[in-house]
Amino acid sequence: MRSKLVTKTVLASFAIGFLFGSTPSIAEVECHHVKGKILNSSHIPALGNYGGMGGVSTVGVVALNGGNTYGKMKCALVGVQAGEGETPPGSPFGPLPDFTHTISCDDSVDVVGVGTVHSQLTFDTSGYFTGFDGVSNLYFTETSIPRDGSGVGAFAGTSSGSLTIEGTLNFLTGSIDMKLDGDICNDVE
Repeated sequence: MRSKLVTKTVLASFAIGFLFGSTPSIAEVECHHVKGKILNSSHIPALGNYGGMGGVSTVGVVALNGGNTYGKMKCALVGVQAGEGETPPGSPFGPLPDFTHTISCDDSVDVVGVGTVHSQLTFDTSGYFTGFDGVSNLYFTETSIPRDGSGVGAFAGTSSGSLTIEGTLNFLTGSIDMKLDGDICNDVE
């Protein structure tokens, strides 16, 4: 299990704490390494396969490997365009849209007083195009940040983290193939 305990310290809290004579607190976060593969299809109005969700939307599947913490999961993925994105300085490519991505997984977690739930987590995603093969494939890099408090089931308590996603978009077919690698983090009390 590649799990690490990360200590976040906000210098302002120390300054304020010392100023008022109180002991500043240090928030601890436990991060769990995940990696996987995403196969996705885009619904783009210009391609005629528009899903009617407003802007660009995506649907797909995630094969997530969370080691000893989450195990192997298969998850459905829905992405909804959340903004226009920005073009990095000097890039010859246009912006990659920002997305809100939500996964819902094939596991079952018993929650006391509620019953069985399936693990779910929402991410805020932004990125940029990195290349073009001259025919039909655009290459891109994205960063997905888990939305604090959005986790259910195995992801309950998720507060932070970061996933790096490297992908290829075939703009003739709308298919998107990606690999992900990063950490999903929980506050430790």
